[in-house]
Amino acid sequence: MANGDKSKWFTTDAIGLHWLKEVFEPFSKRYSVGAKRLLILDGHSSHLTADFDTFCKENAIICLCMPPHTSHLLQPLDVGVFGPLKRAYGKLVEDMMVGGNNHIDKADFLSLYPTARERALTRANIYGGFAGAGLKPLDKERVLAKMTFQLQTPSPPPDLIDLEGSTSSAFQTPQTTRQLDHKVRSLRKSLNKKRQLSSSPVSHLQHLEKAAQMAMNMNLLLHQKIKSLRTQNERKIKKRARRNANLGADTILSVQEGQDRFQQLNTQVEEQVEECISRPRKRAPQRCSGCGTIGHTIRNCPNK
Repeated sequence: MANGDKSKWFTTDAIGLHWLKEVFEPFSKRYSVGAKRLLILDGHSSHLTADFDTFCKENAIICLCMPPHTSHLLQPLDVGVFGPLKRAYGKLVEDMMVGGNNHIDKADFLSLYPTARERALTRANIYGGFAGAGLKPLDKERVLAKMTFQLQTPSPPPDLIDLEGSTSSAFQTPQTTRQLDHKVRSLRKSLNKKRQLSSSPVSHLQHLEKAAQMAMNMNLLLHQKIKSLRTQNERKIKKRARRNANLGADTILSVQEGQDRFQQLNTQVEEQVEECISRPRKRAPQRCSGCGTIGHTIRNCPNK
């Protein structure tokens, strides 16, 4: 696994070409029987560059791009490996968030990913991925049976509010301020004129009560969300105070190199914090609040 610099969040043309030359070429050549090798791609833009294509032609590598939106059916790792890996990593992130860590950065990723990888990349999951994609044992129906299309009739839109007073079942409880105002006016008419409506005043009161409860619950949820966002923001501010590590000419780091540089950065930050704590604090000189001169106070000011 490799990680690019902070300006490249996903794979790039350079990283794709680096993988082709340093990973696929030497490792696949060991097990090649014929003169040519087949490389199946998912159609990412980093696989469609001139340098990528030239290297493949010079080394007798035939590229085959899969049809769009079929990787979840055709790629063995997507079928049986990356799904469990995503769930394992998500569970570790969830455990960190329960402990109060509401923002996951690259350093957290480097510490969590090896554990998730160990749990997900098992022999059983890898074999199951190839079986699920119909590759081994060979079974074309494992893929073709899933590529079915069903026509669905769109559901009709919900009824709109009748401005004369009657409402559909979807709007019995007010959902907006306009609906709430309409409900209150209907209730007032019912109480003042004492005439019968499509629904009784008690029903209107029940709907208003439910709307108030919904508003209070929403307010509580928003309050909790704001509290969570404030916690995340405070953590981001603390992280911004750290000096960013400069990768220099290295655009690709291994996991171990990334962890070593992160540990080195933490050590520098801790040393700076200890230096600030041990440094004696100097008291600001006295300044007169009357004339503004430094060296005396208003009590003994000569200009009084």
